[in-house]
Formats: sequence, C-alpha cells, structure tokens
Amino acid sequence: MAGTRRSLVALVIAFAVANLVGQSGGREPGPPIVRPPIVTPPGAKGPILTPPSAAPTSAAPVSSSQPVPLIHIPHQTAHPVQAGTGPSLPGCIDPNIPLMQGGWSSVTSPVYGLIQNMPLIGTPAYAANTVFWISRESQPGKSAVMTGAFTPASKTLKIAWIPPGTVDTTTLLAQSSQTVTPVQVGTTALSFEIPASLAAGVYAYEIDDNSTAPVQGVINAPNIDWLLGMPANNSTPLLHEALSCVAEAGQQLALMGRNFSATLGVYARAADGTTYNFSVVSVSTTQVIAQLPASLPPGAYSVWIGDAAQGAVSSAPVPLAIASPHQWPLQHIACGGLTGDGATDNSGALQSCLDTYQPGYGNIFCFDLPAGTYLLSQGIAPHPWQALCGASPTQTILLGAAKPGTAQPAWIVAPTYFAMQGLTLQASAAVLPLLQPANMSSPWTSGHIWLNNVALLASHEAGYQTVFLEGPDVQLTNSTVQASLDLDCANGALVAHNTFNDDAGYVALGNSQNVLFVNNTLTAQSQTSIEGVSIARQFVQYGPSYQSRNIYLAGNLFSGVGTDQQVITTDGGGGAYWGGVLSSTANTVSLADEPSWNWTGNTNPQDVMAVVLSGTGAGQALRVLSYSGNTVTLAAPWAVPPDATSVLGIAFYHSNLTVAGNTFVNTSGITINLGDVVNGAIEDNLLTNSGSGILLWGFGPYGGPAGYGSVVNVDVLRNVIAEGDGTKIVNSTQTNAGGIGLFDMTGCVVSGVLIRDNTVTPLQTIFSTNGWEGLNGIVIDGNNADVLMQGAPRTLVDDALQ
Repeated sequence: MAGTRRSLVALVIAFAVANLVGQSGGREPGPPIVRPPIVTPPGAKGPILTPPSAAPTSAAPVSSSQPVPLIHIPHQTAHPVQAGTGPSLPGCIDPNIPLMQGGWSSVTSPVYGLIQNMPLIGTPAYAANTVFWISRESQPGKSAVMTGAFTPASKTLKIAWIPPGTVDTTTLLAQSSQTVTPVQVGTTALSFEIPASLAAGVYAYEIDDNSTAPVQGVINAPNIDWLLGMPANNSTPLLHEALSCVAEAGQQLALMGRNFSATLGVYARAADGTTYNFSVVSVSTTQVIAQLPASLPPGAYSVWIGDAAQGAVSSAPVPLAIASPHQWPLQHIACGGLTGDGATDNSGALQSCLDTYQPGYGNIFCFDLPAGTYLLSQGIAPHPWQALCGASPTQTILLGAAKPGTAQPAWIVAPTYFAMQGLTLQASAAVLPLLQPANMSSPWTSGHIWLNNVALLASHEAGYQTVFLEGPDVQLTNSTVQASLDLDCANGALVAHNTFNDDAGYVALGNSQNVLFVNNTLTAQSQTSIEGVSIARQFVQYGPSYQSRNIYLAGNLFSGVGTDQQVITTDGGGGAYWGGVLSSTANTVSLADEPSWNWTGNTNPQDVMAVVLSGTGAGQALRVLSYSGNTVTLAAPWAVPPDATSVLGIAFYHSNLTVAGNTFVNTSGITINLGDVVNGAIEDNLLTNSGSGILLWGFGPYGGPAGYGSVVNVDVLRNVIAEGDGTKIVNSTQTNAGGIGLFDMTGCVVSGVLIRDNTVTPLQTIFSTNGWEGLNGIVIDGNNADVLMQGAPRTLVDDALQ
C-alpha cells in the first residue's frame, strides 16, 4: 500500500522523568503538544457529581452597577444519583484518570518473544465448538461469520426465527426444521447464510456435529456498547449536560451498539420494578435515540433495547442513572467600559468585569456583549459558571491582536463550567491557541464546556493545535471552526452540526471516550488540508496510561480534505508484550516473559487489551484488568484459555468505533483507515472520488517500537465507492492499491471481518495487501465489486452474489 500512516495527534507530554517520544513504523509525527507535568488527581471519580447544599443566589437580573458577592464553592458533580443496575458498561468510568498514585512504568525494554517459524493464527486443534464473535446485521439470504474454536468435523447449523417475547430458545430450536450447512474457514471460523425463507429479526442457532456436544446461541440480538444523555433543547448555556450513563428526565438518550432495528423498543426498569417504554426519536442499525419523559422519577434504572418481556430478542440490560432536570438560574450581566470599535483595547475592562461578577455553583452568569468588534491585546480568564454571550457570530467579534513580545497561554483560558454563544473569537496571525482549559496538567478536572453558535477563527500562523477542549461534558454545536480542534481526555462529548474549515487543520479525538461526532461538515477552501478526523491515544514513554473508546462518527460530510494521508484514521502506538504463553486460568494468563509497560503506561492497566494471535484461542481479544510480574488478569474470562502453543500480544486498541452514514467527496489519501481496532463498524458510507478508499490495517511494530496493533471483529457493510470525476480517486484496477483493503503487517492479525453488500467502482477492488498470513475469519460476500482474494487461507469469497 503506497503512502504512510500519519499521526495527527502525536500528543507529547513533557514529564520530569519522561523523554519526548519519537516513533517508527513509517507514520510521521504531527506537531507536538508540550503539556505541563501531570498532576495526579485525588482519586478516581465517576461521572456523577453531587451539588453542595448551599441555596442558589437570586435569579433576578443583575447589571454591572450591582456587584454580586463572590461565592467560592468547590466544584463537585452535578447529579446526586448513583449508576443504574445491570452489568457495568465500560464507558461508565473514565479509564484515563490515573488509578495508581505515581505508579509509572520502569525503564525497561519492550518484550518480544523469540518465536521462530510460527505462523500467525495457525491451525489450532479443538475437541469442542466455542463461538467468540458473530458478525452483525444478518438478514434472510445474507451471509454471517463466526470466529471461535471449532472441531474439524462436518457440521450443520439449525436456525430458528425468534418471535418477540420468547424466553425459551431451546424449545424453539428443537421444533425448527431450518438447517444450513456452514462453510468452515479453518478451525477458527465458520460462515453460513440465513435461510431466505425466514423473516427478518433475531435468530437462535445450534451448531451440531457428531464429535461433541451442541452449541446454542443467538444471532442478531441487539447489543448496547455505550450510551450518552444529551440535551433535547440546548438553548441555555450550561443548563444541560452530556454525560455517559447519566441522563436528565426530559433529555434525549443516545444508545450506541449493534443490530438495532425499528421493530425493537427502548425500555427501562426502575429499582421498584416499574417498566417504562421510551419514545424512539430515531433509529439506525448502530444508534437509537430515545426521548425520556420529563416526569421520569430520578434514580437507578436498567435500560435495554428489545421487547418489554426482556426476552431473547432483547439486549442485555445496562445501567442508567436518571437525574432531575437542573433548575439553575440564568442571569444577564452588562459590562461597562467596553468599546466595540475594533481599535480600543478591551482586555482589562472585560477581565475586570469577569472578576467582579463571579457566580456561585449552579448560577449561570451570561455576560452580554452587544454588536461590535472588541479588540483584545491579551488573553482573558473567565471564572466557573460564566458565559460570554454575543448578538450573533457576525455581529459580536472578539479580535485577538497580541502586542509584540506578549506571552500568555491562550486568548481564552477556560475554567470548568464555561460557555460561549453568539460570537466570533478571531486571532489573526496569532501564535497562541484560541481556547484552552485552565488546568491542562489535569484534563480530567476540566470539562463542562458549552459552545453553541460561535465562530472560532485562526489563520494558519496560529499553528495546528488552536482549540483545546478537555474533560467530561464537552458540547460544541452549530458553530464554525476555522482552526484545528483537539478534543483530549473527553468523557462524554457532543460535537454536532458544526462546520470545520481550515486548509491546514484537523479534528483530533484523543484519549477520549463516549464521543458523538455527528452531522458536521469538514471542508477546505484550497482542498489541501492535512486530514479530517483522527481517533488516537497518546504517544508517551514512561508515563500514565491512556485509551480511546466509544467513538461514533455519523452523518458527517467530508469535502476536499486529505492529502496523501487519511481522512478518518485511528492512530497512537503502544504495546507491552508480544510472545509466548506459559499457562492460563479462566481469566488470567502467565506469560513467557515479564511485559514492559514503557509504551502503554501502567497507571491504568485496563487501557490495553490482550489479543491471542496464534495457536489455541486465536482470535480472542480481552481487556486487561491488572497485572503482577508476568501474570496478567483479564476483565472477562477466556472463552478458550491460551496455552503453550499460543502467541499473545498486549497493546493499545480502540474499541467500539463506528463510522456510519458519512459522505466523502473529492477527498485524498485513505478515506477510512482503521487500525488497532477491536469491535468496529464501517457502514453505509458514500465515497465519491475519494482517494484509495477503506483500509483495515494491522500495523506494527509501532510506537516504540512496541505495539503490534491488530484489527479484530469489524463489519464493513453497504458502503458505496464511486468514481465521481475521477480526479482524486486512486485507479487501482487489478492491483492492491484502492477500494476495500486488508493489510496485515508482521506480528499482527486481521481477524473476524465481514465485507458484505458493498459497491466498489470498477476502478478499484476488494483486496489484501502484504500477504495473507495474518488474515482469519474473513468473509467477502454479496458485493458489487472485483475481488482479488480468491485462494486466501481462512478467507471465504462468494463470487456468486457479486
């Protein structure tokens, strides 16, 4: 594959004990961010905050002639409720808050076992059948794929459609006469077709062979990966929050996952057993948005998608905390002494007004800035619960023009609980960020930033990282950003209905979880921008752990962006181990060598995953919970414990990543480039005249070199790649250069992939590059495309449906 993979957000921390990080593996570093030393916050906190008992101040309007007493209350969490019942979702806690006090990794080298002549995946032998993963959105007459451990014996698959309300699927299967003969892709995967005579929906299955006991399960059941409470009405600054696993009564609830359909409902059960049926606002195969009743009592709930009986067609219940709507008063402040003539310096007057009128907890002060251009010679530092409110972005302009030799951290240094609306912040030829948090050394204590209907404009001289947003509850909506956006260590973020327009900019979603990036437009005036959106984790050696997970990109338009790199990409290196296994228990593994955590950090061991690359148990991916020496404990039990025949990799991975329903027009480079991903979906995207298409990339070694980043369990469904005017699309007829590609570098695997119902222009193909050694459980079926993978081991290509 031509070209290199670029790190858009190679975020480099300057620690007292750290080294600035270089990298290898062919991906170039982006411009570094040098942060102050990390200060470990006092303990890990969940997303739920408890307001103080102090009574709120009066809601009467105030002006600059009526000073308000300063009320200093430590900022705590906003909702006095606990997480709901049901199995814990991984997004309900912030994995990037350091859990271990000062427990940074020792200075040792990454560990690579000296394993000679052992092919990846291999041909493990099994005496029983076990399923690790099933592809999504199976339909009558369409293919599905399972990865797992399977005997070499011939098999039949009994299948039964499950009516809503069904609990007993065993009896249903016993009565079913629907059987299919699966196609076995080695002993590590099966492929089969749902009978065309069955109705659409959820199916029970039973795998039968004469050598072992039957195995039963469910196909197409909905699954909730993560959820986010988000405002239904977002017109008041700071009044409503975007939090994972927490929602206010009257808010909307976004549920992200797989196998959703319009025939399924959204239900919740309170602690007293009362069941509620939420109204569905919108539904796609990967997201459901439900409206919560304003009368919904606060407390702990379990929420699921399916039927009211919570039967076999339903998802597992997950926790949801419901909070009462905020009753925070909004007060307007008129600042005296401001002159909007574009020439008078307003820095001192505006800062003085902000210092004078500081609200207490839960009291929102909106500083009204009338139409005009307000020159600032230096940055300003608002206080918590303050909002800058203009007449509109075209009428109210804050114009930054630094005096020669002036140095300050940013034009606006944002505290927690800060908002802007109806104005433009512009810095011509500035060398300073437009906006950054007040406490960048501890991003988890930042957040609660609300930006709506604003314009953030910077010239190219401002550099790459010009808008920083961090921490929980970040909302950027209905705005124009002519600058780079760096969303770092976010935990609950809504970035929606914005226009990003910068010829040298990008959007970086780094070290973040529970992020909705939806219905945005990304464009470049000269069509020479660097890239579009990067989902990444930090490149760091001898420092704390980070991860990115639960990212949803949908409904966005990318036009004219990209150079020779990528438009949507994952990035970030880091690995601790690649080598042999001594033994395993149900949820532990003892490694042949002791891992080195240099390039992952060990403050949060759960930020990395263990993937079985070869031998017994190949194709499994489990998150790490803890470690001690060469023994690693997993967050869930092995389906098949690895043994001395297995090769294991421990590295950083992005999980629960969805790219769905986006439009790409006249873009360059790889349009969608996913590497280091476990559980992902690329669905229903339209790529017109867009570079070299879609690539699943097992990339390694990288970031140290320490990381072997495989791709595990990803569906590529119903995407369309069209020629357009042909000026930017890579013409790769009968070559492995463009279309929908699989790339596995040495030491990596691409395991569990369904490529189905895609349309690819004759200029491109569905292909594998760099060989087939690391491919496992690949099914390519029903595509309108040329396929260059016939004969690949552990891969099924069904030409009959093309």
